[in-house]
Amino acid sequence: MVFASPACFLWRLTNQGWPTSLDQTICSSSPTPKCGTTWVQNIVGCIFRDGKPFQSAMEFFTDTPFLEMTGAAAAEKMRRPGAIKVHLPFHLTPWSPEAKYIFVARNPKDCCVSFYHHTVGAPGYRFVNGEFDDYFDLFIDGEVDFGDYFDTLFSWYEHRNDPNVLFITYEQLKKDARNNILKIAEFIGPHYKEKLLKDEKMLEDVIFHSSFSFMKQHINQLFSQLGSIPKELIMDNPDIPSGLKAILLADEFQMTKNEPEKMNFIRKGIVGDWRNYFSPSQNARLEKKFRERTAGTELADLWKDDMVIIELKSQIHFQLNIFTVRKLTKLSKEIKMSSEDQQKPKMPWYQDIDGFRLPGMFSADAYRSALTYKPRPDDLFIVTYPKCGTTWVQNIVACIFKDGRPFASAMEFFTETPFLEMTGKAAGENLKRPGAIKFHLPFHLTPWSPESKYIFVARNPKDCCVSLYHHTEGLPGYKFVGGEFDDFFEIFINGEVDFGDYFDTTLSWYEHKNDPNVLFITYEEIKKDARNSILRIAEFIGPQYKEKLVKNEKILDDVVFHSSFGFMKEHLNRQLDELSNMPKDMIRNNPDVPAGLRAMLLADSFQMKKDDNAGVTFVRKGVVGDWRNYLSPMQNARLERKFRQRFAGTELLDIWRDYM
Repeated sequence: MVFASPACFLWRLTNQGWPTSLDQTICSSSPTPKCGTTWVQNIVGCIFRDGKPFQSAMEFFTDTPFLEMTGAAAAEKMRRPGAIKVHLPFHLTPWSPEAKYIFVARNPKDCCVSFYHHTVGAPGYRFVNGEFDDYFDLFIDGEVDFGDYFDTLFSWYEHRNDPNVLFITYEQLKKDARNNILKIAEFIGPHYKEKLLKDEKMLEDVIFHSSFSFMKQHINQLFSQLGSIPKELIMDNPDIPSGLKAILLADEFQMTKNEPEKMNFIRKGIVGDWRNYFSPSQNARLEKKFRERTAGTELADLWKDDMVIIELKSQIHFQLNIFTVRKLTKLSKEIKMSSEDQQKPKMPWYQDIDGFRLPGMFSADAYRSALTYKPRPDDLFIVTYPKCGTTWVQNIVACIFKDGRPFASAMEFFTETPFLEMTGKAAGENLKRPGAIKFHLPFHLTPWSPESKYIFVARNPKDCCVSLYHHTEGLPGYKFVGGEFDDFFEIFINGEVDFGDYFDTTLSWYEHKNDPNVLFITYEEIKKDARNSILRIAEFIGPQYKEKLVKNEKILDDVVFHSSFGFMKEHLNRQLDELSNMPKDMIRNNPDVPAGLRAMLLADSFQMKKDDNAGVTFVRKGVVGDWRNYLSPMQNARLERKFRQRFAGTELLDIWRDYM
């Protein structure tokens, strides 16, 4: 068998001699790249570091060196305890019965899709804009780098019962990270597991710092920093392994300095994403090969639930969905590009700031400053994905603090419950306490403190999509006035709207629903029983607030009324309408207006009225189930399918069962 490696690797360095002493070294391997190696590197790294993550990309490469890339010297110089990563079949692996080996397997369908994105996204492969159909053929024929998926998988499967081999799957880790981290720790050494069991905080740190929400931000950021290292520093640094140095100095790698988005090494980390890429014929081909190659082994049943098409009765819809993304036949590139341009949905005005999508009228400086905000112990944060109940809970919390009174003006609304990404950190720092800070950030971007409190409001994705459409179409600042719902649905389901992917944000906070300083509540819960939900929110803020409401029925009634949609629709919409009519000089010269809010109010694109007769409708309906008036049967099926895939294994599937 000919073993293929990426062209930018220095094969002579990796093949000139393996480490001779492997005692106490953990070798992490996988059938091919993108099967969970980086994930397990982070888990093992955190176990060795008592829960702390890697501090730099260089630390990542030197403390857990990628042997085929860095060469033998990197492993020989590695600080112990540490781990060495390989993507080698068993027969090429540096083997010692005294060393330990963790092999991570992943179902071939998800592996293929993830490997495709990895290859397209790294300019060093010279496959940028490559087609999935082309890559699929390479993968199924075993012609990708690091060899045939099935050959490597089986070479390690045969050693799964060796006392110094831990055979684990990506899907097992995904389903139960906590117990599988403990399993890995015990395999490394019983004292590591014992330490985690005795120190719950340390175990939680390992879980968090090896979570995809954290790695997606942290590791991608560390890798992007590699592109900013001057060539001279790379060439003259004796601590950089020769193989890594060659890659960092390669012209292809240098291309990424001006393209930081190419550094998205951690992408999704989900199970079942293949269903968004495989055509029925591709699925049948890989299914056939999988059955043939795994016949008579436990592997045939290992991924039984992860490799089937959900609801086979939807096969026709599945087929249509696939081919709206990819062409039925390969036309010439020019015709294809022209056709795709015509089919692209109309996009609202967005801007991408440091990899995060925001409304085009927001200030980049305000957003960046928001991320640097240092939470105070008495801070209360209201967090949601847009149009999931933020304004509602802002009003509830404010009324609780104000003994039942509503906001007196729109300016009070923005200063007493500032929108952090829009106003910037100064608004949070100048906030009159008690107050609340609002944002729409996923957990990994959140200004976090275990001493602060966070209310996360979740809403079913179908109603969220419809409400966010009306919000976007109704604000001329988005430049989407008159935009079609069908166009907006496409960008919503693909996670291309402002504030990122609905599912990513919701799941990132769902993982923290049991944290003592997090209240995870749904829009539908509040709608069903506002009174008791308000009392629950009050108790979370502080027992004294609930006690006051329980003792004073009038205050509680006022909170319920002044946070009702009937009242907010009249009161808040009128206040925001007045704000949109405020003379620019008054805004410009008012020191109490946060800088980020001032920049938006003064922008030409900020006009909250469509015409002289249409006022602000920031608060619209506030009902549950309005999606039934908008989603077509096909759109409903697509979003339903994505909902089941992304929330599989969570309570969210049951929470919204009656609303979807």
